[in-house]
Amino acid sequence: MNTGKLLSVLNDLELDESNLEHQAHLNDLLVAIEQNNAELIETSRNELIQSFEKGRAINFLPSEISVLKKLAGEEFYGKKAIKKLASFFDHDLFKLKENVTSYRSERKTFRASIKTLIECLESNNFETHYETNEYEVGIILPDRYLELDSAVEALSKWNKFLNTLCDVKGIEKTKKISLVSQGSIEVYILAAYPLALSINIILDELVKMYQKISFIRESELKLKILNNESLQATLKTEREKVQNEFTINVTNELLKSIEFKDEASKNESFSKLKAQLGIIFKLHQDGVSLEIKPPEIETDEEEGGEVLSEVDRKKRQKELVKISAETSVIQKTNRNVIEANFKESQKLLEKVEE
Repeated sequence: MNTGKLLSVLNDLELDESNLEHQAHLNDLLVAIEQNNAELIETSRNELIQSFEKGRAINFLPSEISVLKKLAGEEFYGKKAIKKLASFFDHDLFKLKENVTSYRSERKTFRASIKTLIECLESNNFETHYETNEYEVGIILPDRYLELDSAVEALSKWNKFLNTLCDVKGIEKTKKISLVSQGSIEVYILAAYPLALSINIILDELVKMYQKISFIRESELKLKILNNESLQATLKTEREKVQNEFTINVTNELLKSIEFKDEASKNESFSKLKAQLGIIFKLHQDGVSLEIKPPEIETDEEEGGEVLSEVDRKKRQKELVKISAETSVIQKTNRNVIEANFKESQKLLEKVEE
């Protein structure tokens, strides 16, 4: 795990806590429960859920969620915290006070450990990893790629794909690696918005593909139990068709906004990009994943220690609106990726093919 990335996750959690007062809302909920005030319980619960929904942790990337999971704190922030809280009200209400009290205590202990860890890292001059002006595209290799030859081969394929994508779309090629994580291979490269958006299209189409085949896979499993081989074969053919169409759909989406000088150059670009996407899709099926981290949006009205003029302030506000709109597109896909749970979808797919 990269220390800079660890510290950035820890600081995000502390920012959530200080700005949104999760623990204070949790205290209010417990007071309402002790008073047995149904209306106040409902209000306090909603305020606590809203504080989790507004937090930075709600938009954590899969790799950041993995850091939180390794810290054993996944149930204290973001969607898992909301789910945990809901479970207290969905089951034995007679144990509501006991469960909330226990949760508050565990969360308080976790928060104390976060503060201690931050102090320890900062006292040893470790710094958070933040890139404020550019997107970061992360390529995450599973453990089976920890051997040098396998890692180099996979990253070389990704590099060739990115170069092809940039050539076809006329995007400036990215060269700078912004972060390499230890313990597992996570490589992050800086990318301007056009390249990040192109990678986002791939992720978006992956989500759509898994949504389409989810029903098919589940139906295959059910029919397997019923030994209906005819319908099983039909569904398998349909699933394979959806998977095979993935590279075609992505290639069409990536080339949609490009004006080619003639049909021949369009067909050449289509074939070249489709072939590279096929290679990348095979890597994805083998567990290689990618994610996009949007830039931090700085909202301060001061730059370089000087107060902005009215003209510059309005210009900056327009820039912030534009950046906010761009990052929201990326964040929406990131949330969909987490909901789609690619790893679980791949496991289910393997079960069907057994």
